[in-house]
Amino acid sequence: MLDVIHSRALPMPIYHAIALTVALVVFAPFGSVSAPVAKAAQQQQEQTQKAEERRQDAERKREMEQRQDAERRQDAERAREMEQRQDAERRLEAERRRETDQRQDAERRMDTERKQENGTRSMAPAQIRADELVGQKVINRQSRRELGRVAGIVMDEGGQIEAAVIEYGGFMGFFTSKVAVPWNQLELSEDGKTVSTHLDRRQLRTAAPYERN
Repeated sequence: MLDVIHSRALPMPIYHAIALTVALVVFAPFGSVSAPVAKAAQQQQEQTQKAEERRQDAERKREMEQRQDAERRQDAERAREMEQRQDAERRLEAERRRETDQRQDAERRMDTERKQENGTRSMAPAQIRADELVGQKVINRQSRRELGRVAGIVMDEGGQIEAAVIEYGGFMGFFTSKVAVPWNQLELSEDGKTVSTHLDRRQLRTAAPYERN
């Protein structure tokens, strides 16, 4: 029987325990097994049990380490996903800010262009007071060069502004010339500080001088 057990290639501690147990069972009734043999069998069983407990402890420890490793990997994966999500949000926010800046820049450019295109407004006689115009600088609409200043206003019989008297040339306020420019040929800037006309200096010099009636 022991040869049969041995032939199955069991681990030595377990084999010895089984062999001693079988010896006790088989030979105990005949009184052929001494007390030392029984004690040895018991010790062998205890050692086998302890070995099994150690094996189980090692198995539990290995499982715990594997579980902890898995948890650490999951934590690292979650942290990486969070960083990626935050990076994506930062990129999206930066893209939104860039689009907003570009839109605002485009709006400012369009507004500037509109102001440049509509930098002057036609002067309606009923909306402009003479004292608001006298002394205003007059410039050429194309070259933006200064031509002179508004020296006075010409009113028609109905009390409406008919023309503006433009004073130009001279030296330190002396020896200046004056011409009357029809009202419909003048425009006032948006800030109300500059009057523009399509006339240039040559046209002003060749125009008939203004003479007060």
